[in-house]
Amino acid sequence: MRNAESRLSAIESISTNFGIKALGGQLSACKSLLSGNAAVNVAVLGKFKAGKSSFLNSLAGREVLPTGAVPVTAVVTGLCWSPAETASVRLLGGEDLPITFRDIAGYVTEELNPKNRRGAALVEIGLPSLAAYKGARFIDTPGLDSAFRHNTETSLDWLPNTGLALITVSADAPLSEQDLELIEKTRRHSPHIIVILTKADRLSPAELPKVLDFVKARLRARLGRDIPVFSFSINEGFSALRSEFLEKALRPLTENTAAERLKILEHKLGSLERQCLDYLLAAKAAAQKGVEERKILEALALEQKARFETLRKDFKAISVRNSEQCRLQIEKLILAHRAAIVKELKAEVQGKLLGRPLNLLEMTRTYTAVMEEFFAAKTVVLFEAEKSRLEKLTHDSAGSFAAMTNDFIARLSQEAEKALGSRLPQSRWEPGPAAVPPPDVRIGQAFDSHIELLWFLIPARLLRKRLLNHFAGLIPFEVEKNLTRLAMGLSTSLNGKAEKAMTAALEHAKNTLDTVERLLCASPDTLNEIEAAAACLMPEEKH
Repeated sequence: MRNAESRLSAIESISTNFGIKALGGQLSACKSLLSGNAAVNVAVLGKFKAGKSSFLNSLAGREVLPTGAVPVTAVVTGLCWSPAETASVRLLGGEDLPITFRDIAGYVTEELNPKNRRGAALVEIGLPSLAAYKGARFIDTPGLDSAFRHNTETSLDWLPNTGLALITVSADAPLSEQDLELIEKTRRHSPHIIVILTKADRLSPAELPKVLDFVKARLRARLGRDIPVFSFSINEGFSALRSEFLEKALRPLTENTAAERLKILEHKLGSLERQCLDYLLAAKAAAQKGVEERKILEALALEQKARFETLRKDFKAISVRNSEQCRLQIEKLILAHRAAIVKELKAEVQGKLLGRPLNLLEMTRTYTAVMEEFFAAKTVVLFEAEKSRLEKLTHDSAGSFAAMTNDFIARLSQEAEKALGSRLPQSRWEPGPAAVPPPDVRIGQAFDSHIELLWFLIPARLLRKRLLNHFAGLIPFEVEKNLTRLAMGLSTSLNGKAEKAMTAALEHAKNTLDTVERLLCASPDTLNEIEAAAACLMPEEKH
């Protein structure tokens, strides 16, 4: 029997030889699991108000996650064991920031962080109370039928990272069509699925077993196999249900995390092998086509190349539009602080210049030093205060490229499948983190000409009021100039990041196009090579 290392090596080698670049991300995930250091992700999925956050609070032994009657969870939240209580947020730019438990709601709730305007990618919480589950990380996800579409997308995007999936189904409305669709999607990514019938206290003792039997039967009919189903309630008087779930569902996972990690790796490797095999079978189908059919495939490949060139032009037009919009938004964001900074800086300068008798040269140097020190500190504070919004702008800009790229790939795969009569996996591109660099601060001269500095022989006290007015009059201009420079610098940097995202998206689309083109144009003399590679991916009993 081949071990995981040899299987992963075979997939990687075949992907390289046949130009199958779309599997790169999944290959990396498998390598991480193979290292033995990755936590087992236990994703808690389900519809809005299915009791996900309440379930995890019960598991943690305290109210650490907010709950409510309106859509609450806006950001994926991870809970894991830690010797001390800790909390942090990972921003879309890739930066990790420590936060307090009081800050959690400000990042994870829709009310306090609508549409994730603070740019949080993941909130991590460490709790000593989760000592029984070392090696596991529990993931709270937004509700799938939330009133907010972006919440549903956040949950579905998390599926590829799932080891064990806990699907919460409320006893109020057990197992809707949406629940069943979620379970089917999850099966492709997770080797273990457990359904939790939450709010079991709302059913009578006579109703509960009937509902459980109904859920199990419907799952069996839809999926063709049994899925474990446990009833659960956070209310008093239902400790037996909670104990049964913990003992039968979670204990096996946490008693031997290494073994569970290997099971997850086995599942993901199986998925990778199937996808890689699908690509090879598509190439085989093309290689077996007759001369006239091959001409049709070659024409299809040329047509897709033309579509890609159209996509490239569209990206350029969107990039120009996004660049201008980004510049205007950043300028508005930064200059909104102008009045408050002018007021604060005037008080700071006046305090320093009135402190002791100074000649003109000393006043000018003091003014310049105060300005430099103030802006060096203030713009950094301003930058940190707005950093998450700035990163969100970059992320949103990249998101427009992601949507168009994935639409292009979906259509490309569908048309290739239709022509070949063989299915193709659909790879997706997601933008990576784009950290915002720190701002640049420069201060202008206090006077228009250095000739005026010859006045250093004249005691400034004779002209103190006029000089103070002169310095105060410079401040609004200096603030405007430095904030504008800051906004321009940030715009240039963020637009550069967006440009890189656009390039990466185009590269992913081109890699997928090249892969499909190679499949479509596979020639008969490559059949033996294709079949040999396919044989390496098939289960041993089928060889």
